[in-house]
Amino acid sequence: MIYLLRVWPNATLTNELVEQKLNEEQDWIRFDEMTWLVQSNRSAELLAQKLRPVLKKSGMHLIIAVDGHNTQGLMTQNFWEWINNRA
Repeated sequence: MIYLLRVWPNATLTNELVEQKLNEEQDWIRFDEMTWLVQSNRSAELLAQKLRPVLKKSGMHLIIAVDGHNTQGLMTQNFWEWINNRA
């Protein structure tokens, strides 16, 4: 499953802290300062639980499933290759 993870951080959370936890998942790509696509076998709820030690340092976060098939946008080729190889 591919999830979009968006974090609205407070002053104590960095993308490096989030990525340390994301490295325990199958794969991920960051395309914005605090927005990632994450490939995981976990449900959104279990992924949030896994990330909770880091995410509790943020103001808010959102995890939502992305199907990767009905897509449109102006992104880098690397981003589209990541999506297409996992959809």
